[in-house]
Order: sequence, then C-alpha cells, then structure tokens
Amino acid sequence: MNLLYYFIRWLSMMGLSVYFEEISIHGKKHIPKKGPLLLVANHPNALMDPVVVSTILRQRIGFLAKASLFSSPIHSWFLSNVLHVIPVQRREDAAEGEMINNVKSFQKTFDYLTNNGTILIFPEGTSILEMKLRKLKTGIARIALGFEELNAFNAKLKIMVMAINYSEAHRFRSKVTINISKPFSVEVYKELYKTDQVLAVQMLTKQIRKKLEKKLVLAADKEQEHFLRQVTRIYRDYLIGTLQLKRNSETEFALLKRLGNAITYTNLQNPQAYTSIKQQTDNYLELLKKHKLHDEVFRHNPEGMKFFLSLLVRLLYLIILAPLCIFGILANALPFVLPSKLFPLISREIEYKAAIVMTLGLILFPVFYLLETFLLHSLISTDLWQTILFAFMLPISGLLVLHYAKVLKVFRGLVKVRKMRTVESGVVAELKSMKENLIADLEKMRIDFISS
Repeated sequence: MNLLYYFIRWLSMMGLSVYFEEISIHGKKHIPKKGPLLLVANHPNALMDPVVVSTILRQRIGFLAKASLFSSPIHSWFLSNVLHVIPVQRREDAAEGEMINNVKSFQKTFDYLTNNGTILIFPEGTSILEMKLRKLKTGIARIALGFEELNAFNAKLKIMVMAINYSEAHRFRSKVTINISKPFSVEVYKELYKTDQVLAVQMLTKQIRKKLEKKLVLAADKEQEHFLRQVTRIYRDYLIGTLQLKRNSETEFALLKRLGNAITYTNLQNPQAYTSIKQQTDNYLELLKKHKLHDEVFRHNPEGMKFFLSLLVRLLYLIILAPLCIFGILANALPFVLPSKLFPLISREIEYKAAIVMTLGLILFPVFYLLETFLLHSLISTDLWQTILFAFMLPISGLLVLHYAKVLKVFRGLVKVRKMRTVESGVVAELKSMKENLIADLEKMRIDFISS
C-alpha cells in the first residue's frame, strides 16, 4: 500500500504545482525525519489542506478525520489501508443523545505513534473558508498527553504547528504559504497532568492556538477579510518599495500579517478612520472597474520613450507567441473548463472546490491528451517522433496560455491607460489622485499602529 500512497502523493504534487501559482514553505528545516510526531494545522480548505501538508513531508503520514467519511466498505478500506486515516466521532455529527466514544480511535493513534509515526490533526474540527482560527478542540492535547503518560513521559513525542495561508483558496493559480513552527515537546506538562489533567489539556491547547495565530493572517470577519485583500493589492508594492524590502513570499506574508493587525487595531480604536479608508478603497476600485482597469497598470509609468519601448517589446512578445497560444487554447480548453463546470454537480460547498477541481483536472487532462494524441496519429498518420513531440507540447502549451494571459492583461491595461491619458485625461488624474490619498491614509494607519 506504500507504493500506492506515494503514487497518489506524486500525483498530488503534480496537481498542486499547476493549480497554485506559487507554493511557499517557511521553516521546512524544522520538520523531523521521523516520529512520534503530531502535526497540527488550521483547516480553511477542506480536502486541499491534507493534500498540501502531506506533500511537504518526506515520510508518509496518517490522518485523523471525521467518522462520517467512512460511509461504505470501499471508502473504509481505501481510507484505512491506503491513506492511513483514523476515524474520529464528532459531537456535531452525532444524533441527539448519542454518546461519543473515541477510545478505539485514540488507541489506534497511540499505536501509530508508538511505531514512530507522524499524524496530522486539524483541531478546529470543521473546515470553513475564512481568515479566522476557530475554537480548537482538545483532542490533540489529550492525545499528546495521554500518549506520553502511557510511556511515563519518555516517548519524546513532538508537536509541530503548520499554518496554511491561502491568498484565495478556491481560485485557480492563487498562492499558498505554509509557515512551520519549531516542534516542541509536552514534557513541561508532566507534573501538572498528574494533578489536574483538565487544566493541563487546556493549557496545551492554548499553547497550540498561540503558535497557530502567530503564523496565520487573521481577520475579524468576512467584511474585514475582503477589505484586507483589497488593501493588500493596492498597498503592497508601495510598502515593499518604501521599506526597501526583498520581494518574496516571506516578506509578503509579514506585510500582510502586520497590515491585518493594523486594520483590526484601527477598526477597534478609530472606527471613523477605518470607515473612511474602507470607503476610499471601495470608491477607487469601483472607478477602476467602471473603466475596465486594474490597479497593476498604475505600477508602471506610461510616459516617455521607455514606456513605448516596453509596450513594443510586450507586443512583439505576444505576436511571436500567438500561434503557440492558439494551439494551447484549442488543446487545453475543454479539460480546463470542465472541472469547474462539473464541480456544482458534485458539491455545493466552496471549501471542497479547490480539491475537487484539481482532482478532476488530474483525470481529465491526461485523458484528453491521450485522445488528442491518438486522433493526430490516426488521422494524419504522423511518425513516432512527431507524435511524441505533439504529446510533449500539449501540457507545455497549456502552461504557456496561462503565462500569455497574464502578459496580455498587463499589455491591454497599459494601452487603455495611455489612451485614456489622451482622451480621458481627467479620469486617469482622478484615479492617481485617489490612490495617492488612499496610500497616505494607509501609511498613517500603519504608523499609528506601530506607535501604539
């Protein structure tokens, strides 16, 4: 079964590398090579979260998951034997008056850890797509302390926190950042656990929560989360340039974390300023939308010879790649569109969209590539090397289309801004003025937060 597990993991790695534009892992050096190890992660993106985590570690891992997933003998066999999933009963799944009994589940977990295994647990218990860390269940702490007690606190069990931050979890070609904390032992709770097990469990759960919160970008509610994403897109480049920071995922996470904290602070301490900045942001983005522009075009200065040379280079680039791009669209359009169209027939829950769409893509793209290659070879009678070259070009052309679309978007935006500077110069001036005023207020908000 190990071979099947690692094959599935390899497929998952392939799927993730295409689905996400960027996967950034910070703290990978902290990962122990073997257990006993308990992995703890937040759970915003349902089935995608265990897939992301399992591809980071070299060793195979086991999972704790809700018992309702074991809905049939086939599911039970696959989850237990191939993926090493241990079922856990949840109160929210139980009928009224039904007793919850996880003694067998805990024993299976202890056995797995005894064999130096690694187990992933999502202590929130449920998956909701939001920038929020919900109340943690105490199961992780009870397992850790219970396992150590069975081994006289000499098992050397470690707990490692992995915080998963998605830029837009359900959107194709979004980004994900995983922040890994240094593993820690629970030996410090030994004496307390002997005298007061409940308090020891509560304190360990609290410690885990603090470690997760430190590595996550959090928002108070959906409205603030939406506002944070808007502000980040507008303000990020200015901050990186002003503070002379390196542009990388670690820097972007740190900025997003501080910006989220500043927004929360301003909302609580100066709600009038918060409302004003939010209104300015909405007005600026609405005007951009009205004229079919995006903020990215204002990161360039559409004036002078440098601008025209930049525009010319992009145009030539687009013209040269156009034939390959057209081929890529024809070859990849159906397997690209179908997963999103099929998703509503499978699930209505947005938390499952990313994993389901990626899985469907992993199935449909190879099927379509094989079919297209077969049709070419059969209808046109190509020789072996021509057929191999055609098959090789299919996935490459698909990736090229994604890149081409990004370049085309910027090019069209720059042309639009240049045209508007001539025909509708007042609109461009208004947009630039709105952005400058917004940036000034955001700077004041940031400085006020730092000074507090």
